[in-house]
Parts: sequence; C-alpha cells; structure tokens
Amino acid sequence: MTGAPVSKSVRRRAKMRVLAGSAADLIVDLAIPTLVYVLLRPLGVPPLLALAAGGLVVGGKAQLGRLGGGHTRAAYAAAGGQVAAGLALMSGAYAAGLAAPYAMTIGALPLVAGLVVTLARGRRIDGFALLVILEVAAGIAVGLVSGDPRFVLARSSVYVALAGVFALVSCFGPRPFMITVSKPMAVAGDPERETAFERAAAGSARFLRIERAMTAGLGAVLLAEAVLRVAVVYAYPPAQVAKAAAISQIPALALLVLTILALRALAVPRLRTIVDAEQRALRAETA
Repeated sequence: MTGAPVSKSVRRRAKMRVLAGSAADLIVDLAIPTLVYVLLRPLGVPPLLALAAGGLVVGGKAQLGRLGGGHTRAAYAAAGGQVAAGLALMSGAYAAGLAAPYAMTIGALPLVAGLVVTLARGRRIDGFALLVILEVAAGIAVGLVSGDPRFVLARSSVYVALAGVFALVSCFGPRPFMITVSKPMAVAGDPERETAFERAAAGSARFLRIERAMTAGLGAVLLAEAVLRVAVVYAYPPAQVAKAAAISQIPALALLVLTILALRALAVPRLRTIVDAEQRALRAETA
C-alpha cells in the first residue's frame, strides 16, 4: 500500500511550505545572534557575553527542531526555560565578579542539562540542533582561550566546514547527503511519491550520479562559505564585531541563493523525470 495519490497542486503547496519553513529557520538562526548582540551591547554587556547570549537563544530554539514542527506547549516551555535559566545564570555569574568566559560556561549548563535529559529519555535530537549546541560549546571553549569576540563570532565556520567535509565524504557512500536534504521537498507529503523516490534512490544509477554531484557541490559551497566568513570577520577590528557579524552573513546568503538556483535549473528537472518514471511504474505494478 502506497496511500492515495496526491495531486500536483497539493504537492506544490506542500513544497512551498517546506521551502518557506526552511528559509524561516535559516533566517532566524542567522539573525538571532546578531540581533541579541545589537540589543545587549548598549546596555554595557561585554562582547563575549552578548555573543554567548545569542548562542543560547539559538541553542534553545534548535532543541525544538524546525519552526512550525507541531511542538507542544510543554516543549516550548522547556526550551524557553533553559534559555531563561542560562541567561540568568550567566548574568548572575558575571555580576558576581566572574570573568566573561567563565560566566559563559555557567550560562550554558541548563542547555547542556536539557540535552542530557533528552538523550537519557531515549529521544532523538535533531542533527541540526546537535550542531548548534556543539557550536555553543565551541564558543565557550574559544572564549576561555581568547578574549577576542571575533574568534567567538568565527567559530561557526568550523562547523560549516565540518558539514562540508561530511557532505563530500557522503558522496562515496550509498546514500549521498543531498538525498536526505532533497527528499522532503521532492515528495511533499505524498506517500506514493515517497515510495517512488526511495525506489529511484535505491535502483537508479543516474539518480545517484545526480545526487552525488549535488552533494559534492553543496560540500564545496559550505567550505567556501566557511573560509569567506572567517575572512570577513577578521577584516574588521574587534570594536566593530556587530558590523562584522552582519556582513559575514552575506556570503552565506549569496552562496545559498546561487546554489538553490543552480540546483533548480540543472538537477531538479532531471531528478523529477526519474521519480516521475518510478511513480508511473509503481502505479502500473499496483493497478
């Protein structure tokens, strides 16, 4: 059983919802650290703590997963409570006389505790959420080593680069990373099309070649973005870290837009043709 077929118009609307949700997530995750920094700096909050506060907010959001994911009120309350507790502890520790890096460390404890509880209950945590939380931890680590806020700001480049390496390595496996990324958009909630997509992924050499090319391209883009982010951040003095934070997002957005346009023009039509053929064959088999 593959479920009732979904019309093209319904599938198109579902694709738009997936795309809009992904875009909203990206914008929020890119904008929050800079916005929190801009709001806190006029209050006299040290640069390291202002950047760490933004990281805590993004980390709390990341534990929920993607926006609009049907989260319960309890999940929102738990994530918000972790963020509020972290900000309170960080502020209190700094007010008590601890240096900013150590106050950052204390502020991250509720977020870490929430992650431990989630894993202890046997619940899976979103891969992106784990990446963001690791980024927060990296910010603490580099804050303990260096007081330069640019160093903290550029820390995400390490994880962007690791994501790029992961994508490139997955090209050599049976399931390139872009198969996972593109599947929600390709199937758009259609059970029959999901089956056709998986059949293509498992049995079509041409499908796999295109997905591997897409994954390799994504890996190259991520590596390029990581390098450009570091270059932009260190092009500004520490006193202009807010400006550096805002400007450093431009390469990521530009490369993302160019990548989406290239994939849509070169790869998506070919992949759609393959999945359409699999869907027709599936219908013929089940007729």
